[in-house]
Amino acid sequence: MGGVFLLIITLAFGFTGYLLPWDALSLSATKVGTDIPRSIPIIGAWVTKLLRGGEDVTGDTLSRFFGFHVCILPIFILLIMAVHVYLIQKQGMSLPLADEMKKEKAREIPFWPNFVYREMIVWLIFIGVIFSLAVFFPPSLDKQADLMAPAPEGIKPEWYFLFLFQTLKIFPAKILFVNGDTVAVLLIALVGILFFFLPFIDNKPAEKKGKILTLIAYAFIAYAVAMTAWSLLG
Repeated sequence: MGGVFLLIITLAFGFTGYLLPWDALSLSATKVGTDIPRSIPIIGAWVTKLLRGGEDVTGDTLSRFFGFHVCILPIFILLIMAVHVYLIQKQGMSLPLADEMKKEKAREIPFWPNFVYREMIVWLIFIGVIFSLAVFFPPSLDKQADLMAPAPEGIKPEWYFLFLFQTLKIFPAKILFVNGDTVAVLLIALVGILFFFLPFIDNKPAEKKGKILTLIAYAFIAYAVAMTAWSLLG
């Protein structure tokens, strides 16, 4: 469950942080991204307005995304990490299925200081790599955002959203009497909800149900990779 939360919040970090450079590309991409929820029946227009802080992407949206990015989302991620550490202490670490079926007692190490020191080493290395990339390979900025300018031609989101972007593109304009965008957004939301509840659905991975869900997960990964490659090469 903690891993699912972290994945969702990581995507939220990417989405809210993308606007912060306030250049032409990030402005146009945010307009497209915040307009997608509008396809959801009943609440769609309200969600878009909530994200933008108004009817359109403006300086108010920038302030709102900055607040989400540096305040609200970090608080959420700290809470999730705290719950995650508590559950590890309460229930222990999960093991590979083959080891669980052996019913052998897993090797344990003290949480403090052994486990904490190991985690600190990994995180220090990770942060060092991130800082090094930011210093030696800083991202270039596009021309300054112009609220009145048209969107650049061929605009695309960042790579981690490309499979969703390509999924929206392959749906037709109309499916029977429903907008294709509405069907696509609802299907994506349904998959996200199922993914969120996967730890409760797949609670016995050794059974047939667990193996089927594993195959579905591999199929989803293959689909996401294929859609991402299609969008990059298209």
